[in-house]
Amino acid sequence: MNFDGEKDLGGIGPIRKYVIDHVALRMRGWQLYLESDVCQALFTRSAMWGIGAGLKLQASPESDVLNMYGQTIIPEEFNDTVESLFYVYSNNTFCDYSGQRTLGEIAHEAWVNSDVAGDVLVVMRLENGMPKVQLIDGTHLKTPQMWGMSTQMDVFNPDTKNRVRHGVEMDAKGNHVAYWVFKGIAGDVIGDYERIPARLTVYPYTETAKLIYGLKYRIDGVRGIPLITAVMETAAKMARYKEAMVAGAESRAKVAFSIEHAAFSTGENPMVSQIAQAAGFGPQTDLPTDSYGENLANKVTATSENQAYNMPNGAKLVMHESKQENGFTDFYMTNFDIVCAVAGYPPEVIMSKYNSNYSASRAAIKDFEHTLKVKRTKFAKQFYQLVYNFCLDTWALSGQIKVDGYLTALAQNNQMLLSAYRCARWAGDAVPHIDPFKEVKAIREMLPENSKNMPLITLEQAVEMLDNGDWNDVVEQFAKERDKGESLNIEESGKTEEVQPNGNPADQNE
Repeated sequence: MNFDGEKDLGGIGPIRKYVIDHVALRMRGWQLYLESDVCQALFTRSAMWGIGAGLKLQASPESDVLNMYGQTIIPEEFNDTVESLFYVYSNNTFCDYSGQRTLGEIAHEAWVNSDVAGDVLVVMRLENGMPKVQLIDGTHLKTPQMWGMSTQMDVFNPDTKNRVRHGVEMDAKGNHVAYWVFKGIAGDVIGDYERIPARLTVYPYTETAKLIYGLKYRIDGVRGIPLITAVMETAAKMARYKEAMVAGAESRAKVAFSIEHAAFSTGENPMVSQIAQAAGFGPQTDLPTDSYGENLANKVTATSENQAYNMPNGAKLVMHESKQENGFTDFYMTNFDIVCAVAGYPPEVIMSKYNSNYSASRAAIKDFEHTLKVKRTKFAKQFYQLVYNFCLDTWALSGQIKVDGYLTALAQNNQMLLSAYRCARWAGDAVPHIDPFKEVKAIREMLPENSKNMPLITLEQAVEMLDNGDWNDVVEQFAKERDKGESLNIEESGKTEEVQPNGNPADQNE
């Protein structure tokens, strides 16, 4: 007997082999981004924390590997040079192919596009010696129609004999060789396509590209799918449910009361006099009257909003109320938690609500911190490293960075040596601690006694955590301020008197 996972016939249901419709999923992703407040909050908060104003380069070439290849560089000099160049480059709009955004803004958009739509193409171009970054929406990646009309099967490039699937050209090993970008209709039916190479192979290096994924389906998939693909239907129904609840509550609020008549009621409208006054008939007065026309001011407190009515026999005012809203929070937030879990983020962080105790809130923050580190590292390798590698090649070839070993590695296409030069760390906004003192104290307690006084972070990392700019700028500014203070004979505020062993202050003239 064959076993396909079912213990009882029909217990699991029919087996389904899904063929991914990337076009439809992409459109649904953007539709939910606009229509679902849950999805928009999720994607916005994710990019806000993941990228913020942009990740900061910390160059760290692998010295041991460089020494193995006989390369000797002074790491700090190399680091200072490339970090300064990259800082100026990334904080100006000349890095953008369209000249509109800084590198941090481009990275933010790439992060959102990859999560919402599934993938986005990042292209590096060289214009007048300046590296340019371009983002291309994944919807423009298409297989040229002159090679075949199928959207699910591979077609072959007659010139290179490579497979092309969903606009991605691959060699026999499955490596991405190039991307085909549809640029519009040229002439009659056949579209105008641009073939963008995926890797730098031959000098001069003019362009390269990489496809950044949000989520992939199976090994053979060459295109990405939206991050919330599994809960798209849930998110859409949540949005409709919330709108229906709000609309119902609004309708009930507009008609707060109704008049209910008994079987023996005359059907008289108890508010007929007020209706007549509102229509301009009868005596105009703001004071309510009884059935004999006498003012009720001496019997009932009259205000601008509250009124008392003498109801006819068999009539009463009934307040409209509904119990639908009572279960709204439990139902809605349960599904909200599921959507956040699929995306990999704690709901407390997405909603910016930390109403639980310290331990629960800290657990949510640490969970989010781990997710953020993993996603940020993945994105940095796909986006920032591509930009950094292209810039290093350009600056080395143009002589802005004078490292002979790097030029030799480029000429020989020595990937190991190039990678050793290109090693870098990408620093982003740190997730804040709920109670920093408790966090540091707990770490100190885990250290051995002979290490209790060792520093846990560097001064450079402290400046990063405080978001006070660049470490080198801070130190240089401090040195200037210190020298200025000494020239004005301003004493250091933290200076203490030196004490002799006998307990008396030391003689300042000695």
